[in-house]
Amino acid sequence: MTDLLICEDKYVVLMGLKKLVDSLGLPIGEIYPAQDAEQAFELFSRHHINLVMTDIQMPGASGLELLQRMQKLREDFQAVIISGYDDFEYAKTAIHLGIEDYLLKPVDPEELRAALSRCIEKLSRHKKQKQFISGILLEQLRAVWGRGLSPEGESILLSTDNRFFQAAAFSAAVFYLGGSGGTEKLYRQLSAGIRKKYQQLLMLPTLGRSCMAIIRLEGRDDIPELKIFLSRRLAQYPGTFCGISPAVDSIFNLKDAAMQAEGALCLRFTQGEDGSGAFIWEPMNPSAMMAQTLTMQLCDALCSELRLPEISEVEPGVDKLFNSILAHPALYEILPACLRRIDSFIQEELEQELESPLIRLMAQSGSAQKLRAKVKRTLLKLCQSRLKSRMASQDAIAMAIDYMEKNYQKPLTLTLLANVVSLNYAYFSNIFKSRTGVSVTAYLQNIRLRRAKELLISTGDRVREIAHKVGFSDERYFEKLFKNSEGITPSEYRERLRSFTEPGEK
Repeated sequence: MTDLLICEDKYVVLMGLKKLVDSLGLPIGEIYPAQDAEQAFELFSRHHINLVMTDIQMPGASGLELLQRMQKLREDFQAVIISGYDDFEYAKTAIHLGIEDYLLKPVDPEELRAALSRCIEKLSRHKKQKQFISGILLEQLRAVWGRGLSPEGESILLSTDNRFFQAAAFSAAVFYLGGSGGTEKLYRQLSAGIRKKYQQLLMLPTLGRSCMAIIRLEGRDDIPELKIFLSRRLAQYPGTFCGISPAVDSIFNLKDAAMQAEGALCLRFTQGEDGSGAFIWEPMNPSAMMAQTLTMQLCDALCSELRLPEISEVEPGVDKLFNSILAHPALYEILPACLRRIDSFIQEELEQELESPLIRLMAQSGSAQKLRAKVKRTLLKLCQSRLKSRMASQDAIAMAIDYMEKNYQKPLTLTLLANVVSLNYAYFSNIFKSRTGVSVTAYLQNIRLRRAKELLISTGDRVREIAHKVGFSDERYFEKLFKNSEGITPSEYRERLRSFTEPGEK
């Protein structure tokens, strides 16, 4: 439903228009009446009104002046002008304001219905387009921050007018909010300070001691000026740093820009914790690219150690990775990529979740050494958990096998065995097969067939009796499995074995 504001100085006409709109059956919610421009603007400011009908000639400000004031406040509304004057100048001004519906008094109900319907349709298209663009932005930034993008940050993105993203160029800036003060207060102060020069700005809080900004630029050459300005602002807040991306000319490049800014922010580790400053992301030179390749190999080696998991190798593995990065200042920028690579491996390959992903630890660490220590603790805890789980699962498999060996003649099921070892049905099935190479059902059948062969040789029991003794309720099914396993029927197996063991046979 769309709320409507009607501005008309003559009370009788105002109430008549309100009644007429009510009778049109359009998806209009609340109708706010106003008799002058000031009252109308106050209502527009206090309520989220998307549709405006106004007369042109009113005491004080005209309807056109009222709409100009409203557009300065926000532009996410549609307007219909109603006038008793068929004046081209009025119409020309209305067109300049983007108002296409200009109706003459007395208002024809069908013309009004058509005009309001067009406005409602435009609002609907605008809302869908806004949701589409905001959705694109949100998905891009989630790819960078994951769950680290705060609900407030998501709300800011989703409520931003599309025109913000029609600038010639943008830059992404990622901040580390250091110092001893509260991050909330510092975030507000920093945001207010940057807006003094860059009013077209989105500040998005993230989790930890970090936040992100999307800054509209006049052109792609404005990055050096932006760095100087931010460096001066950050000098007021010791321990606060900023990474700046190169300029991009499309919101579709915002993900790469955000990741570049995050990489540039890691250059703060070259400074002391009490320093401050802004850093611009720079492409690597050929020698740094070679060192980058070696560093990523160390990253992959660490992932392999996590797969095993080798607790004794994790600490040296983390040290090798960090030492490689810290030995080349140009490699600081790939630190986020390394941490994301490990996070992705843990989630996708090991199918486990960390309490705090490694990439988020950067937003909580004031120095490279503190980050290294946190990464070590997190990965060691992961390995200990995996080893504990592996030992528990191995004990569970041994217990399940022992139970089957002793109770094979009973009607055992996968669910029953999972309950015996206190494991989830699906998890038990998966780890049993990974440890033994066969399914639970196949393993149990092998036990029963092995015991059946012993009874076929050592007793004179009939095949049907043996089938039931070893746990098969269906004799034909037993004989089918036996033949698939041995290539002959149980009776043929008994005769063949007896022919080799009876005395006097040649």
